[in-house]
Amino acid sequence: MVLNGLVDLLKQLIALPSVNPGDDEDPAHTGEMWIAEFVADWLRTRGFDIRWDGRESGRPNVVAAYGPERPRRTLMLECPR
Repeated sequence: MVLNGLVDLLKQLIALPSVNPGDDEDPAHTGEMWIAEFVADWLRTRGFDIRWDGRESGRPNVVAAYGPERPRRTLMLECPR
């Protein structure tokens, strides 16, 4: 069932309009911003603390932490331009 959850998550991510520069009618929601907001909401609802970096510049990064201040494992996801 974890696999089904991952497949559902990937389907939702793929369905988001994420091509930059985004929708000219809504400049606050560039392709990157749509994805970043979705990821932040998804993580927040699962108990992660969220911090934003670069949101004001339109090049957002979502930094999420779960549990103690010094996690045992770190995961970084990056999407190249």
